[in-house]
Amino acid sequence: MFTRIFNTLGEMISRLRTDGGGEYTSTEFNDFCSSNGINHEVTAPYTPQHNRISERKNRTLVNMIRSMLKQKQMPHYLWGEAAATASYLINRSPTKKLQDKTPEEAWCGVKPSVQHLKIFGSLCFRHVPDQLRRKLDDKSQVMIRVGYHSTGAYKLYDPNNKKIMFSKDVKFDESKCWNWKDKASNEFDNHFYLSDSETEEVETEEQEEIVEDKGGAIVANRPKRNTQPPARLRDYERFPDQAVTNEGDFVQLAMLAEAEPMSFEEALKQNHWKKAMIEELDSIEENATWRLVQLPTDKKCIDVKWVFKTKLKPDGQVAKYKAMLVARGFLQKYGQDYYEVYAPLARMEIIRLIVAIAVKNKWSMYQLDVKSAFLNGELEEVYVNQPPCFEIKGKEEYVYKLDKALYGLKQAPRTWNKKIDSFLVQQGFMKCVNEHWIYCRNTTNKLIVCICGMT
Repeated sequence: MFTRIFNTLGEMISRLRTDGGGEYTSTEFNDFCSSNGINHEVTAPYTPQHNRISERKNRTLVNMIRSMLKQKQMPHYLWGEAAATASYLINRSPTKKLQDKTPEEAWCGVKPSVQHLKIFGSLCFRHVPDQLRRKLDDKSQVMIRVGYHSTGAYKLYDPNNKKIMFSKDVKFDESKCWNWKDKASNEFDNHFYLSDSETEEVETEEQEEIVEDKGGAIVANRPKRNTQPPARLRDYERFPDQAVTNEGDFVQLAMLAEAEPMSFEEALKQNHWKKAMIEELDSIEENATWRLVQLPTDKKCIDVKWVFKTKLKPDGQVAKYKAMLVARGFLQKYGQDYYEVYAPLARMEIIRLIVAIAVKNKWSMYQLDVKSAFLNGELEEVYVNQPPCFEIKGKEEYVYKLDKALYGLKQAPRTWNKKIDSFLVQQGFMKCVNEHWIYCRNTTNKLIVCICGMT
């Protein structure tokens, strides 16, 4: 406080009068006053009239605090916030001692603004930033205004979590107040949402009753537990595990009719998934992705697994059953199995910009999907096991040496980017300096813009 006065006014306090409280009569405080040249005066015991100005101001503050808390029916533990707000208002109110000035103006030399003043304890709604909420969550949170901040923000109190926070994006409803007595009946009470792994359980408050049966044994009637569905499932129709349709089919199995298999053993039992696995292996062989060799003694082999995906049409019908053989790249070690993994990625903002320019200039647009794109990237020396249930008879101990990248490898995106980059450069395309996934080729009558995006 003393330093703040010196920094603001450029002058030191010469005399300080206090009562005989322990905080003012300690050795540390007396040494501080002596070292800074402050004359410390202590009033006589039980004579508050000697500090008439400060005592009268304390009475004014107490009356304001009591009125502010009673007006909005606020609990007493918020008296500190009410005291700070009352002091804030007094410093910005005119007094008889200072003609045509407020204490704040006399102190700082700047006339304070009162446009931001709001009723203490009034309801307000704080804007929740996009980073702190989900897509369907409320955009505002009900709060209570309890003070001001030096930066111009409002000091808000969350009655549900009992936390203090600051915000400038606030809407006020000064005519209403929080219902402190009955939280359940408060119309502004926020809803809460459960995660996927949580369920909402409500326990009935029933006391245990001790009952003695005919055999003389004592049986305790435990309180019953009534379970309710989570709030996120209240708009859905729910079925028990053993529910059946009118035709006698299990409902749960009907919902999983088009679900992907959980393992390759399950996929082999269905002809369409087995056909998709064979097509994936044929595509790998056609691209000369690997060669069957014996594993060198100083090398390690990476496992592979099958990933299944059902691709649907816009009307919900099945378009294609896709089976991909991927490497378990999380087993790779940096410096041993791979080095560089960076590959430029298409940004949606730039794609939208280019599409807008093309629409404005009436350019023709074409979309091309490279089938098994990562299989075209060339590798150095990586070994993977043979696909499960597709081992070559008589050579089960052999492994595949990858000549081209496989999905799941750490370096797969980079190898594909190097491949497509070298191809486009050979075709006469120029790479954009700022966005490395955009290529342009200028001819006499045409401008070709190529966007290489990996998804």
